[in-house]
Amino acid sequence: MKVNQLILNVTSDQPAVLTQFYRDVVALPRVPDMGESAFDVNGAVFVIDGHSEVHGATKEPARVLINFMVDDLAAEQARLEGLGPVRKQARRGLAVGGGGASSSTRRGRTRAGG
Repeated sequence: MKVNQLILNVTSDQPAVLTQFYRDVVALPRVPDMGESAFDVNGAVFVIDGHSEVHGATKEPARVLINFMVDDLAAEQARLEGLGPVRKQARRGLAVGGGGASSSTRRGRTRAGG
């Protein structure tokens, strides 16, 4: 199989909140021709959308983990933690896992959940 493009579609009952977070806080670049909630992740497209069957917090939050590999994990973690008020959203499950970028010993990894 030859895959021409990867599109990861994440649905939420609060798509506007997630879109604002990934646009303004995580600072992912948009893919304008795919809509306001489509972001470029090194060639893959990360899309946030609403869905009539998605309500409330997920019952299994660890089922899907989205990892963004970054060049400098410490710098990205410091940037995210320096934003302060975003940490409140994180505790409600709307932002970065655990209230700040989680770290990994393998290649700088920032985990975000939605």
